[in-house]
Amino acid sequence: KSKGNYYTFRDLAAKGFTPAGVRYFLLSVPFRKQLNFTFDALRGAEKTVVSLRDFRARLEEARAEPGSNEKISAAARKAIDEFEAG
Repeated sequence: KSKGNYYTFRDLAAKGFTPAGVRYFLLSVPFRKQLNFTFDALRGAEKTVVSLRDFRARLEEARAEPGSNEKISAAARKAIDEFEAG
């Protein structure tokens, strides 16, 4: 801190980073491992958050009523039966 080599969240927000991107970046580092902060890594985290949100939106759009696709229902039943059988 005394070297002036740190950023506050306000600094990062002023540079255009989102709370979700910063949070994802911080949580992507395993516990007890040192965080290697770079703006490239933070930009990568931002892109990942956008990709995850886009994926979720596509899943929401593709949602179908249960039982509306017999082929998928049969495959799901088979997988559940095999799982429960051990």
